[in-house]
Amino acid sequence: MNFPKQLKDIVYRLLQEPTLDNFREFIRGQTGEHNSIDFKEEWLEKSKLAKEILAIANSGGGFIVFGIREEEDHSFSCKGLAEIPDKADIANGLKNYASSDLKYEIHDFVYSSSEYKELEGKTFQMLIVEDTPEFIPFVSIKDGDGIKANTIYTRRGTASVPANGTEIQQIVLRRVNYEYPHNGQPLDLGEHIEQLEELYRAC
Repeated sequence: MNFPKQLKDIVYRLLQEPTLDNFREFIRGQTGEHNSIDFKEEWLEKSKLAKEILAIANSGGGFIVFGIREEEDHSFSCKGLAEIPDKADIANGLKNYASSDLKYEIHDFVYSSSEYKELEGKTFQMLIVEDTPEFIPFVSIKDGDGIKANTIYTRRGTASVPANGTEIQQIVLRRVNYEYPHNGQPLDLGEHIEQLEELYRAC
């Protein structure tokens, strides 16, 4: 996961310990959406959510915060969620579009009171998408609203889009580098063939 320098420490604390205090500090320090961070005012329909998660997973991991709207001037409105969706229902919906190898977790942040008054009485959720380079590229399984089957999605700036040829090469290379760390020695023919077989199975 790649985060802006000014947010790196805050984000890592939040990911290691997703507490109310650390989430509050994260919101206070926000500077806008980034490649690894997205904000949604409310939960997305399952197929659209799947596209976002697939793109984040192929781009090194990251997370989506629900209950916060980013305005045109890049300021934030902490709206909160009207209700907390059932996590099992989310999982059942996503499995129709994405491989079970895709790893994520959802955290709830419920503020009955807060010294940061904008959060008081509001509920937020954060969906963390793990970086699992051993499984990329993740490919969408079927068509849906906003998503096409057999497509590799990636994050380009703050948008989740179909990967182009160069981006697919970068994703595949990241998997190869993870599975076969460079040791200064050229690969022999057998190793090249083994890599190609792995990549064909992944796609």
